[in-house]
Amino acid sequence: MWKLLTGGSLLWVALGAFLVGAGIGGYAAWHWEAVALDEEKLAHMADLKAVTDAANTQLAKNQEDMEKLQAALTAADQQHFQELTDAQKDNDQLRAAVAAGTRQLSISVAAAPASRSGVPAASRPTSLGDGASGQRAIIDRNAGQALIAIAAKADRYKAQLAACQDYARAVSTPHK
Repeated sequence: MWKLLTGGSLLWVALGAFLVGAGIGGYAAWHWEAVALDEEKLAHMADLKAVTDAANTQLAKNQEDMEKLQAALTAADQQHFQELTDAQKDNDQLRAAVAAGTRQLSISVAAAPASRSGVPAASRPTSLGDGASGQRAIIDRNAGQALIAIAAKADRYKAQLAACQDYARAVSTPHK
């Protein structure tokens, strides 16, 4: 057989064998690299799926927390609105009663200290006090209306402050 392959033909056979071997080796390396790349792609896809699933879980939890917060804020808002409405109704009724003369506003006063003659001493100021004397001073209608308006504003501000405090408390408290 070697006699048939003489001189230049043996070189061609060796070169052909080398090229076939190199081609098979190149294909094997390419195939091995493609398989490794496919495995990396699968691992990467699994990692991306895990990250996506974790993000979706966190997003759902955040959405649930937001809905709970919204419900709590809505309930607090309704409660404060009802309290404000009730206070306004009471103030409006009181204002109407004072205007109609069916109710009078009064304040407690302390009795002025008397001198030996029973007449209040001029040098000593009279004072509003704890009402221990049981005496009351009637407030006229116009002053009463002004006081009721001041009380109504105070009630409104108190309700607004309570609503703001509840809101701040709700949004700053972590929900679990």
